[in-house]
Parts: sequence; structure tokens; C-alpha cells
Amino acid sequence: MHASILKYFAEVARSGSIRKASDELHVATSAVSRQIKKLEDELGAPLFERFSDGLRLTAAGEIVLKHAKDTLLKYEIMKSDLGDLQGKCAGRVHIASLDSLAIQFLPEFVMGFHRWHPAVDFRIRYD
Repeated sequence: MHASILKYFAEVARSGSIRKASDELHVATSAVSRQIKKLEDELGAPLFERFSDGLRLTAAGEIVLKHAKDTLLKYEIMKSDLGDLQGKCAGRVHIASLDSLAIQFLPEFVMGFHRWHPAVDFRIRYD
């Protein structure tokens, strides 16, 4: 099992929608759907209940999500530790901002930071 499958699963669980998850992950909807089906087949249990307004985790899905979050966190820590060995800065930075600040200041900051640390991924949310 690849970490990307768990990442897809966790994002679908968070968003309640394969389409929303695929948009957030910048991956084709069919790819996310296929990976969720593959994970369900591999684990031998349905992980989501499908409703007209979206997806909801089953009891099995709740268990898998708990372990997936732990596994993904450990995976990110491992990548960070390996980057430290190589003198690289890597990981994900989450930023929440007001619209005005996000438009005016963040693009320049993120681009400048990314030039020096290309392995750092930014997630920006603004309201």
C-alpha cells in the first residue's frame, strides 16, 4: 500500500466527496475513485456509505481513518527526518489568512520561500 492511497482516503473522508477530494489533491476524480475502491478491496470492507449528498464513513472507515492519519503523520515525520540528514527543508505548511492579506502579501512570501526550499508544500485557506 502506498502513502498516496491513504492520503486520498483521508481527503475523501474530510471532504465527504470524491470530486472535492480530487480537486484538493489535483488528481483526476477517476484516479481517486479507483484508489478508494482498491483500498476497500484490499481491506475487505466498505469504507464509505454513499448518499446522494456525499459520502460518509462506515464503522470500518472510522477505524481506517484513525490509523491512516497516524500513518500519514509518521510518514511526514520520516520524510522530514531524512531531509534533515541531507540538510533539506521539507514538509507542508498550512496558512490561514484574510482575503486581503492572502492576495497582497502571501504570493511574494510563498514564492520567495519556495525558491529556497522547493520541497516545502504550502496549503493556503482564506475567507
